[in-house]
Amino acid sequence: MRTRAGFTLIELTVVLFIIAVAAAVTVSALLEDPVDDDIVAAGRQLETLFRVARDSAQRSGSAVNVSIDSLTGMVWVGSVSDTLSTDVASMTPGFTLALPPTVQLQLSKPRAHFEFAPTGAVFGDTIVLRTALLTRTITIDPWTGDAIVH
Repeated sequence: MRTRAGFTLIELTVVLFIIAVAAAVTVSALLEDPVDDDIVAAGRQLETLFRVARDSAQRSGSAVNVSIDSLTGMVWVGSVSDTLSTDVASMTPGFTLALPPTVQLQLSKPRAHFEFAPTGAVFGDTIVLRTALLTRTITIDPWTGDAIVH
């Protein structure tokens, strides 16, 4: 009786195929951008805020200012009649952004200011959202007033 001293070609091929499939799945998962639901939710919340401010400016026919405090996430919204003041003291405190606890709001200044014109145009700062995995930058298209998440 003869004893077997190795593996057959079919057994080796099956094992190599399984290793190749596992490697392909692992590499594709590592190359994709990680998805962080918290940062996506925070970005959507800011996009909604800016869309409402733009629509309000277009409906009312006067500019609308939005200011966001970087430390507290407090949002001030105000209508601009004759003056172009972005002084927070003259604006109505709106609400505090309900960002997920894992998301940090980072601004280049203590307060970010955005002015939405009745034409749909906007002038404003840049917002950075950070989590442990991702960093996203939100800018506003100056011509359309749309929030762009990078």
